[in-house]
Order: sequence, then structure tokens, then C-alpha cells
Amino acid sequence: MIMELFAAEALSDVPSGNRFRRPILHNDHIRCYNLLFPAGETVEEHAHLRSDEVFLFRSGRARIFIRTSLDAPSVLAATVKAGDVVLLAAGEYHTLVVDDGPLEVLAIVTPNLDDNVTARGDGVPFGVPYQII
Repeated sequence: MIMELFAAEALSDVPSGNRFRRPILHNDHIRCYNLLFPAGETVEEHAHLRSDEVFLFRSGRARIFIRTSLDAPSVLAATVKAGDVVLLAAGEYHTLVVDDGPLEVLAIVTPNLDDNVTARGDGVPFGVPYQII
């Protein structure tokens, strides 16, 4: 096993205001991104069909909606804030509505499969582009 350390400084240099995605870790087994969304933004509904996703909320407040299939109604699953952790099972469609921003999230997806699909039925990239830093 090879340990990798990602120091706090790698996460703390956050640009203000704009949506961004910073890759932290990306290998065959796992991917991890630091994400930032401004207040008022809605993250496009999507699912990872065969991968679980964990969110660690670092700042802000948002509502997360989920549904188990495109035929099911979207349900308010939780209101989340800094310090909260959410586990989404593979195949759960989810969206975030940012109420108090910026919303900073550490997102971890495993296994790292190319299995993203939007509710529109296509893969990423999503409708609103990220600034990748």
C-alpha cells in the first residue's frame, strides 16, 4: 500500500465567487475533487450508475434532492451545512440547490468508473462549465 498525503494547503486556496473543480486525487479506484458553487446555483441532476459518492461539506448550506430512478419523484433528502457528510449510493440521481454560498464540497467517487449520466440521459460535462484549477 502506498499512502498519499494531501495537505490542508491543497484545499485552502479557494478562489472567490466562481464555480470551480480542483482535482485532488484521480486513479483507477477513486477520484476526489474540491468543488465550489456560488449561492443560488443548482447543480445539474445526475447519477453515477455503478459508483458511490461521498460529499464532505466544507462551507455554505444547500438542499440535496435525490431519486432512485428517473421514474421516481425527486425528494428533498436533507439540508446540509459545513461539517456534514452525505453518502449517495450508486445509481441515485442527485442535485444540490445552494442556499447559502459559496458551497465548498469535497466529493469522493468510488470506484472510479466513467459512469456519470445526467437526468437528460447524457454524460458529463454538465450544462454549466467548471473553472478547473
